Amino acid sequence: MKVKVFKKGGTKAVSPIIAVLLLILIAVAAAVLVYAWVVGYAGQIRPTTPETAERLKIEAGKLFVAGTDITTTDQDNPNRMDVNATLYIRNTGGTDVNITDVYLLTTGLEVINITRGYGPNLYYNKRWVYIDHVSAAHTLLGAGKVARVDICFPDTTVQKGRTYLVKVVTSLGNEYSIPLKATG
Repeated sequence: MKVKVFKKGGTKAVSPIIAVLLLILIAVAAAVLVYAWVVGYAGQIRPTTPETAERLKIEAGKLFVAGTDITTTDQDNPNRMDVNATLYIRNTGGTDVNITDVYLLTTGLEVINITRGYGPNLYYNKRWVYIDHVSAAHTLLGAGKVARVDICFPDTTVQKGRTYLVKVVTSLGNEYSIPLKATG
């Protein structure tokens, strides 16, 4: 068996300085990849605050004009009726929700009427918001539940066949809206 013996200067190897620089470069590249992965993962996890834990989805709704029992000095104005909205709202968040206000808006975001779910003028002028047939002032929209929310906008002028925006506001200030076409 023959053994090859290399003489000094016969073959060249990588210098120790270059080897150390290559190891440092590999370590820095690995650290950058780990950092990018951790930051990407951490960016997906959001802190849970009451505002982010509260989430609603308005799944369906109906906006319709009902008769009025308010008489004027001349005659009942057929354009001034009670406008009612029925919404089906799913609470997809992790906390119960207070519905405090419901707005009726034009598609140009002009406010037509406001109905409050809380406050001193709650039942003034037939203004009300009901969640599953219970006043919004006395009930919450439960986490993970779907509820029927009935709203009355008294003495409101809308045009049948025109689309309006119904906006629900919660006690934490979150807003959810749905466009609805007024029907008779």
